[in-house]
Parts: sequence; C-alpha cells; structure tokens
Amino acid sequence: MLQFFPTLPAQLDGPQRVSFLLRDAVPVGVVITEPAGENGLRVLADYVVPGYRDLQPGRFFYTQYAPSLREEGFTHFCAARGISMVALAIGWLLAQEPVTSVIAGATRPAQVVTNAAAALWTPSPEDLAELDEISPPPSKIALF
Repeated sequence: MLQFFPTLPAQLDGPQRVSFLLRDAVPVGVVITEPAGENGLRVLADYVVPGYRDLQPGRFFYTQYAPSLREEGFTHFCAARGISMVALAIGWLLAQEPVTSVIAGATRPAQVVTNAAAALWTPSPEDLAELDEISPPPSKIALF
C-alpha cells in the first residue's frame, strides 16, 4: 500500500485508527485516520482494491461512521472548553436566532441544577463556526 501512499509511515505507532472495509465478508479496503487539530480527523489513506471501486465500500464507511465521528468531534470540542455536552446543546440552541428559551426535561433535582448551569455557557461566533464544521447545518429547513 505504500506505493499508493508514500507519505504513510511504515509502522503506525500513534493515535491512528485503522478500519478494514469488508464486502460479503471479504476484505476489500482500508481507511487509516488520525486526529487533526482539536475536532478534526485526517484521512491518511483510503484504499479499495480495483475490483470493488464502485464507491459502495467508501459510502458505507463514511455513512456508517459519520455519527460516531461527529460525536468524537463534539467530545473534543467540549473537552477543549471545559464544558459538558448538556452545556453545548443548551448553549447552541440559545444561540440560534429564533430561539428565546430552552425547555430541558429533568427526572431528578440534580438534572435541574445541571441544566440551569449549562445555560451559562454562550458560544462565540468562532465556536458556532467550528460546530458547523463538525456537523454542517442542513441546506434547507422547512418551517411549517
């Protein structure tokens, strides 16, 4: 594989993640990634053997793993700012133009305290742009 990706290290000894792509239980490809920046993921190699280059293995991989990659991005985002996922969710909602309040359910008194404290974090314009990179907004929203 090094002939196709000459800059790929011969030995992966860092935080790289190797995912093998299977089709009908036959290995047909590999995707090698590593963390990039605070919230990113860099694809070091994305290779599929010639007989299976109909985009199905890649489409499956990126569709199947997109939610966990997004969650990983959100986890890094929160850790870098010292906030919880609840603070991220409530802060992001409150930063949206038509939203004036957030009603968060709670089943325990501790959740009420957590939710109230979460509303104290206000995302900066840079934070909002970074969140849009992690999970791009839809191109069109139907309001009816």
